[in-house]
Amino acid sequence: MADNLDTLLHQWAAWVESGRLMPAKQQVTHFLNAGTRGNFGPRSPDVSECIESDIESAVCTLAVKQPVQAKVIRAEYSRHFASYRQLDRAVALELSLRTYQRHLQSAKKFIQERI
Repeated sequence: MADNLDTLLHQWAAWVESGRLMPAKQQVTHFLNAGTRGNFGPRSPDVSECIESDIESAVCTLAVKQPVQAKVIRAEYSRHFASYRQLDRAVALELSLRTYQRHLQSAKKFIQERI
């Protein structure tokens, strides 16, 4: 299951970084504009009904409850940090390697419980 979660987290990071996730302001504007016409139209399966959006929702919840864990999970799976070692990511977040790894495991557990 851990390998599957890692695969899903890599897919989630690519999905977020591809720009398929609308910023919150755009989502609200889209929602309000659709509402004024009285028609929300078909739901977009690649935004509202995919595992990536479920993971993003879990990460956003995590960001409220445990912001450092959310930063760690984003750093771990971001393509921007792909060439960095975990130690480098930890240093960038001003964490020890052990603390980074502990936050990573906790974040993965949190996400796994919600998807």
